[in-house]
Amino acid sequence: HFREDWRVVCSAVTQDGLTLQHAADCMKNDRSVALLAVRQNGMALQYCPEQLREDKEVVCTALEQNPAAIQFASKGLQRDREVLLLAGMKDPLALRFCVLTGSPFPSEQG
Repeated sequence: HFREDWRVVCSAVTQDGLTLQHAADCMKNDRSVALLAVRQNGMALQYCPEQLREDKEVVCTALEQNPAAIQFASKGLQRDREVLLLAGMKDPLALRFCVLTGSPFPSEQG
């Protein structure tokens, strides 16, 4: 089955990251496959399993390619200062996908 063949899946997601949606679950769970997919198309993050949506490197790689992918990051990473800065600097409008309670930034105390 091509959906379970590591080389076939890697080749496919390198050409179009969104093809990750058609990969077998065992391939979607493979961190190296996920990194290839989100590097090509950040929106492929939506097809990654939850544990990879909690992986800061995978999420930041996706955001480098497409800051709007922040909507598919785990809620915890959507509140992470470094992740927010990366997405916000690339595209401030991407932050509209984040539901923030309180500020991740410490207030300035004089």
